[in-house]
Amino acid sequence: MSNFFFISKKNIQKNNFQFDSDESHHLINVMRLKIGAEICFTDGEGNSYIGSISSFDNDIVSGNILDTHNNKNELNYHIHLGLPVIKKSRIKIAIEKSVESGVKQITPLSLERSLRQNISIERLNSISKSAVKQSMRSIIPAINPTSSLSDWYDPNALNIACIIGADKRLSGFKAQILKSGLDIIYEDDLLIAIKDINPVAPVHLLIIPKKVIPTLNDLSKEDSIIVGKMVSLAKDLAKKLDIDKTGYRTVFNCNDHGGQTVYHIHLHLIGGRKMNWPPG
Repeated sequence: MSNFFFISKKNIQKNNFQFDSDESHHLINVMRLKIGAEICFTDGEGNSYIGSISSFDNDIVSGNILDTHNNKNELNYHIHLGLPVIKKSRIKIAIEKSVESGVKQITPLSLERSLRQNISIERLNSISKSAVKQSMRSIIPAINPTSSLSDWYDPNALNIACIIGADKRLSGFKAQILKSGLDIIYEDDLLIAIKDINPVAPVHLLIIPKKVIPTLNDLSKEDSIIVGKMVSLAKDLAKKLDIDKTGYRTVFNCNDHGGQTVYHIHLHLIGGRKMNWPPG
């Protein structure tokens, strides 16, 4: 159950707020909050707030704003995702994970082999809004009408396409990383190591196999060599970066509950500060 709510910007006047009837009903009858309770909410346009409830008059929740944040939990760059039209159950997951990952704009793409189905933009907006609540973002991503790939492509932007199931190796793997502006720390025939774009410590690298392996559950017996080399490289890089003596953490995430957001296995090498346990 989410403890993060939406409010229309027009319902914020100076340091006062007032929710609409739907959100008020949820706060009163589902969350069963009381006068004086503190809540977090967003206008979906980049502003998030902490407020205190002062009234339930006419079953409408209103109160006072205690604090305001701009672009809280938002990336400092703009990601516009082109999402091929896929099965309804899968597109729901794709929207949810894209929103949770910080995507700010989504365009469904009708490709040559896409499913021929009508896409409800209203439904996608509803899924997006729910995902924003769960991730406590301050911006609701824009969902555009279905487009062709050629119309979606922006020659003035960085365009990255994710090709699923085409080959066991990513075509132009290194070229795509270089094009993304990411620093390559190490490379050999099997692995690439780059800096994490959202570091959680002074040293935070990702060690990535060039072979496409979505999750740890997809490892074959032959892949044990790759995983062994990933761990060995982490040890070597830790020594090179002078964090081997003080200590460091290596982490594989697997699937949703494990915190995996990119479905191409990668080993986190994290160090340069004291770690806590449990990690979360």
